[in-house]
Amino acid sequence: MKNDFNCNFRDKTLLWLAAIIIAQHLLFLAFFPPILEPDSVSYISLGRQLADTFSFESGRRLPGYPALLALCYGLFGQSQMPVVIFQHLLGLAIYFMFLPLVPGRRAKIFFSSFVFCDILFTSYQHALLPETVFAFLLCAAGFEFRNYATTGKGLHLLLCGTLLAAGTFMKPVLKLFPFLILLLLLAGRRTTRQKLAASALFLCVPLLSVWAWSYNNYRHKGVFALLPFESVHYVGRFVTHLEFPEGSFARRAFLDKIAAFPPSMPIEAQRRLAASVIAELKQEKNLNDGEINAEFVRIAKLSMLRHPFIYAKETLIEAFYFFFSAHNLYAKYALKDRLLFSVKDGLRNRQYLSVLLKVGVSLHPLYWLMFLLAVYFTVCNWRAIISGSNPLLNYAYAAIFYITALSCLVNEGLSRYRMPLQPFMILMATLALERLFARKIQLNFSGRLKDEG
Repeated sequence: MKNDFNCNFRDKTLLWLAAIIIAQHLLFLAFFPPILEPDSVSYISLGRQLADTFSFESGRRLPGYPALLALCYGLFGQSQMPVVIFQHLLGLAIYFMFLPLVPGRRAKIFFSSFVFCDILFTSYQHALLPETVFAFLLCAAGFEFRNYATTGKGLHLLLCGTLLAAGTFMKPVLKLFPFLILLLLLAGRRTTRQKLAASALFLCVPLLSVWAWSYNNYRHKGVFALLPFESVHYVGRFVTHLEFPEGSFARRAFLDKIAAFPPSMPIEAQRRLAASVIAELKQEKNLNDGEINAEFVRIAKLSMLRHPFIYAKETLIEAFYFFFSAHNLYAKYALKDRLLFSVKDGLRNRQYLSVLLKVGVSLHPLYWLMFLLAVYFTVCNWRAIISGSNPLLNYAYAAIFYITALSCLVNEGLSRYRMPLQPFMILMATLALERLFARKIQLNFSGRLKDEG
């Protein structure tokens, strides 16, 4: 198959598809104001604080996305539109980054069609949230990892580590991911000396940046950690099954609040309860984020040890929501009065027409199809995947496994947190669909896919 890496826009069909995708982004910019989700408020506040005072004070956010907001505010004023324009440009950059890797005209049409239909991903580019920037950094790091594997040039590995470090400061979920990529480096075919040199080059920026920010937190907050407070997510889904260590200062606050709720407390209520306990402990006991975080970690560890099956069940439920839920922001706001909060609630209340509307505008079947095609691709190519012959796909599988596992283990199995993985999922779904329509595809080391003769 010739020109696998050339995106031939002399093909009118591909040119039209690219133009339609660009037009879709322009329509979002023309007809929808920037979307503000609950988390957007804290990012905007920190961005304005950074722009006005050049200071950053937060125990639950990292400075990456607020710094981007501050830069936009400094250049363009307080309008949010420049931020979402930049995010839409990043979304298009991801599309044009992946498209040349897709083999053949038909597969490129499949890929472009998936990208166009994935309104969930596009809608998050219109929100004041770090998901799009994080997705771009994660994907760009994957391409630099692939470039290192194919060229052996250390600069690509240094750039890969730098992009992952930047991604970590957008979303802290990535802080341990470089060590998983390190395993891929050590499993490569180079000499031991080359592997050690590559590992040092790759890890230097992520480790130094995380250490520097942790030390900054130690100086100002007395806690040597990337984030002084992140454990609220550990307990926010199963507060009715919490176990408290001996002498826990949070025990009474939790038990008093739990008693006011029914045993089958909704998930959102559980998370609000945990947040209210934090506020109470800060006010009444004058505790800082680090002290409350350490206590929540102790509670979470004991609770998981005493209720492993409950925690495993909740984690699997989160994994289901992570891959199969859809939460298109344009639909959420445009159809706010007619759209169900969840399909489960609609089925329980026999609101079948509302369920169909929810499924239709949220495109649930599309994401089910993508997942099944990605699984099919994995099953069909497991030997090539295990052999490590395609570095970009190995990086993609590492990212999918890692981000899925951490998101679900800390009870954050939302479609929003799947967004950075969507480009990889679409690539796999495209290759699976091409396999169904063409001859068997074989992976080779360069990262291309070729038809077997």
